[in-house]
Amino acid sequence: MAEPYTLGAYWGPRASSADENAARLAGFLGDVADTGPMLSGWRPKADSRSVSAVTVEADQADQADQASLSQLLKAGRNRRDVGGEVVEELGYAEALYAAPVPDRLMTALVEVWDPDWCTWISSRLRRAQQVRPGKAQVGWLTWVHADLSDLGGPAGVQPLAAGSLLRLGDSPGAVATDDVSAPATLLGAGRNT
Repeated sequence: MAEPYTLGAYWGPRASSADENAARLAGFLGDVADTGPMLSGWRPKADSRSVSAVTVEADQADQADQASLSQLLKAGRNRRDVGGEVVEELGYAEALYAAPVPDRLMTALVEVWDPDWCTWISSRLRRAQQVRPGKAQVGWLTWVHADLSDLGGPAGVQPLAAGSLLRLGDSPGAVATDDVSAPATLLGAGRNT
């Protein structure tokens, strides 16, 4: 079985409505739609693909479709166990799946969502780093608002938007836990102790 990966964009406190985030999500889906047929239609994540019957067509992610994306985001809000109130500080979350096209996805995440950092990371690398909450985690691909051009070692660094895209090797499965040590130290992620 293949190792699971997460492609995520993260930022600190930033108030925005479900409608504003739906507009960003529609822009993101539109940006990656022409990357390949596997990215032209997205489905809300479910326990099985048969349960995930509603497809969000990226090429139709216009103003009319933003209402359904807004509903999708609102439905994915984290709620308190007692009372069911929305946990505002956790923002909006919805998992979507599709086949990865790494560079295009990272570029779209950075340009559309304007995060503090993004990473394409395996569960194994996430566990190995034990990063403090709010700090960047280093994965196969990691983007940060910083100049990492002086970083040596096995990492490849290229400028992207107002930051740097760090690439550790040719494939996500080939990244050893030791490969993330130097970049994690440079980013000040540190380990929980």
